[in-house]
Amino acid sequence: MAYLTRRALSWQANPVVVVACVVPLTGGTPPVHHGTPSTAAVAAMPAIGVGLVLFGGHVWVLCTRWHDWAAPAWPRGREPALARVLR
Repeated sequence: MAYLTRRALSWQANPVVVVACVVPLTGGTPPVHHGTPSTAAVAAMPAIGVGLVLFGGHVWVLCTRWHDWAAPAWPRGREPALARVLR
């Protein structure tokens, strides 16, 4: 139950941390409504998108790669402990 409490507190603390970081950066004044985005924002959005696409491709390759798992122990003559108990 303590895990759920910590998790709930972290969800409540995240917006507080974001506001505490944004207010000093903007000087307490809200951004202009429908203003033009900064050059950094214009460059960051496609960079984040490309990074997410590359990461998705990486995960796709990892998930679809063939794994040559070793055969389980029981076909090779060693039964699992539960099978010995149930006999």
